[in-house]
Amino acid sequence: MKRISIALAVLLLVSVSAHAADVDTVITGLQTYWKTVDTFSARFVQKKHLSLFSDDVTSRGTFAYRKPGDMVFRYDPPENKVYAVKPQQGLVIIYFPDMKKATRYHFSPGADIPQGMSFGLGPINDITALKRVFGITVSETAGVTTMTMVPVDKSDPKKEIVISMKKDYTPLKITISEKNSDFTVIDFSEQRINPPVSDSLFEVKLPRDVTVEDIGK
Repeated sequence: MKRISIALAVLLLVSVSAHAADVDTVITGLQTYWKTVDTFSARFVQKKHLSLFSDDVTSRGTFAYRKPGDMVFRYDPPENKVYAVKPQQGLVIIYFPDMKKATRYHFSPGADIPQGMSFGLGPINDITALKRVFGITVSETAGVTTMTMVPVDKSDPKKEIVISMKKDYTPLKITISEKNSDFTVIDFSEQRINPPVSDSLFEVKLPRDVTVEDIGK
């Protein structure tokens, strides 16, 4: 009887601490949050799991955001990679300086970059379109709000994008899962809202000897 009582108490506690939140409220809250953010910076740790390999790959680096939507991940050595999102130019750039290779993905300038390529970060310009593309659920547990986005398009290789954030919508963690069982987890720390940032931080200069692959141009 005592064991049943303890189990019931635990169940009730979980029910109280984890509950569904309103999807529109959370999305609107996110949109409002990013409107107040001119710049944002953080450290990140990225863990990438590839189902074909036994060991996960861990990377570290810095992240920076600048209104209206520019963002850049700069990976520390030995990876030494740059991942930049430039919505106003309709570009996503992945640059490997040591390998002298880069890939540029082209989109309509000013349009929303696909959520998977922007890691679910930055402003959401079209909430209605977002809800057409994803099935969205949200929950709150111990002061952390979690938004899960599942692509409606069954041909999308991504299984889901999960964004965990503080109650004020500051990002804490992003998990991107693929249907092939691969997944990437990005944990943020040392988050700073509206710090001074230099223009050079967002520049991605590709030297002439870099081999560039253009996709979608």
